[in-house]
Amino acid sequence: MTVVLDATVGGVSANSYITVADADTYVDTYVLQESNRDIWIDQDSDDKARLLIQATRQLDWYFKWVGERTDDEQALGWPRQWAYREDLQIPDTEIPFEIPHATVEMALWLIQQQDSIPVDGNYLLDEIAVGPIRVNFNEKSGGQAKIYMPDKVVAIVQQYGCAEAPQVPMAGQVRVVRLERT
Repeated sequence: MTVVLDATVGGVSANSYITVADADTYVDTYVLQESNRDIWIDQDSDDKARLLIQATRQLDWYFKWVGERTDDEQALGWPRQWAYREDLQIPDTEIPFEIPHATVEMALWLIQQQDSIPVDGNYLLDEIAVGPIRVNFNEKSGGQAKIYMPDKVVAIVQQYGCAEAPQVPMAGQVRVVRLERT
């Protein structure tokens, strides 16, 4: 099935911050590692579009962007009102060039993740019991946090927002469950 990528700035059906053609140019111009360029070149146009759409979604999911969306009807987080770069206001009809660049870097990273999303649910527990209440954590508890995006992406767009970890059950949270006898 052909994927429809829409990179219309402020569009109601936009689903990417960058077109496949512009992403190809970015990779050819700015990606230094030949292996990363080759990974991108090996993707067909539909797969590139899927990767850019997913990368855009993840950027919007994981970043709390500065300012406010320009239009309530726009599909994506950018463009924005009251957003600044080096004390200069970014026009609310534009997307800063760093956002599409970060989208491509995120897409490249997603290829290397082989489509796995680092959400494991209740992976910290081996056992839960109700009476007489027993909880056993496994060896993964207290381990290294999952990585939801590469540091490079965060560095590229950090002046435009704050990265936030997704709300994953059992990832540094305690779920409260109410038990009632019927």
